[in-house]
Amino acid sequence: MVGKQSLLTLHDHENASILAFLSPGRLDSEVKHGSPLQCYKADGMVRKESLILSPHHMDTKMHPSCLSALRAGDMTRLYELLQDDPTRFHGKTINGNSLLHIAVSLGNDWLITQLFNQLDTHLMLYQNLDGDTILHCAARAGHDHILSLLINHHAGGQVLMGVLNKRRDSALHEAARGGHANAVRQLVAAGDNMASKVNIYEESPLYLAAERGSVEAVQMLLGCAVVDYRGPRGQNALHAAVCRSYDIAKMLLDKMPELNRRRDSSLSAPIHYAASLGDVNMVRLLLQADATIAHISDNKDLSAIHIAASKDYANVIEEILHHCPDATELTDREGNNFLHVATKTRATSVVKLVLSNPLLRQSINEKDHEGNTPLHLAVMNRNREIVHLLLSNSRVDTNVINRNGLTPLDIASSCADCSIRLRMVCITSYQQ
Repeated sequence: MVGKQSLLTLHDHENASILAFLSPGRLDSEVKHGSPLQCYKADGMVRKESLILSPHHMDTKMHPSCLSALRAGDMTRLYELLQDDPTRFHGKTINGNSLLHIAVSLGNDWLITQLFNQLDTHLMLYQNLDGDTILHCAARAGHDHILSLLINHHAGGQVLMGVLNKRRDSALHEAARGGHANAVRQLVAAGDNMASKVNIYEESPLYLAAERGSVEAVQMLLGCAVVDYRGPRGQNALHAAVCRSYDIAKMLLDKMPELNRRRDSSLSAPIHYAASLGDVNMVRLLLQADATIAHISDNKDLSAIHIAASKDYANVIEEILHHCPDATELTDREGNNFLHVATKTRATSVVKLVLSNPLLRQSINEKDHEGNTPLHLAVMNRNREIVHLLLSNSRVDTNVINRNGLTPLDIASSCADCSIRLRMVCITSYQQ
């Protein structure tokens, strides 16, 4: 039963003061070891002892019948078991989950209310082996009513708000990851500035909500005074949004336009992601916000137009060139323009686009760093269809010599594909 409680001043991982309650006689014997919160008794006698309890302090194995009754929703049987032996309140599963952890995950409001009335306050604050509190569990499952109960009606609710698990996820991270907009709303309203925190994977709640595609959750988070946008591997929330939701991407561009130019660990900007997916509408949205992002290159010196060419997304290339006509001049580290890339990757739609558009004629005979034109590369790759496409266009120069002193015909002469060799001979003879 709940006994008389002592008021404690706590310090979280940023040394911010928090008030919490703890039943007398429990602190010295049960509250130990490292966890996110440090407590200080008002009289100054206790120093740096953890308020949030790890499962090692609940060393009683959960009674199998209690677990079965809880999962079956048999509250009468569970009540009888707990009345027979009150120490069963302290039982835990193999993963360190208490009765409350399981009840919260199952969304059993009635049981949680009953347990609140039976347990000392500090028993609400246990963490399982993953470091999850019952607030983490409620947020992960999106149980709005239970979150409200914990945050607004329980003495330890505000303490739980700042607790991080082993991945350094707060309850807000869990709610955002699940796309639980109502849970995010409650947690944001409760404060504690968790929207500005990232976990060990550098994931912010905003990134997780964008990755989930939850428009409402993103909207809630963008309303926070301080919000972090980071994601794993150097990504940001816009990288995630372009893969999930046009509406979220638009919200982020309106609120944080600088994300459009931020690059991940491979130096890819959000437009690289959009181009790779072939999402013309997303590419258009990003370019409308800032056309110069088309010039951004990744760690292989590939720009969005190269990425689109490698995937044979001719419509994406048209969109890029509509906003940024000089993107045709962009080359990768080997000196390849987008037509070189298209030739190498057998992107026939892109080759046809270039050949049919007089404004793109400059790309047709350009050389890479080895002096190879797209036709050289098509012959080297034994790509019969693209060789024939190129040779059928009068603007393609068949006599260009590369750095090895070879024309496309010279390369074709050693080609096993007779149709390519014959076609090259016929076209070259005709041009001469």
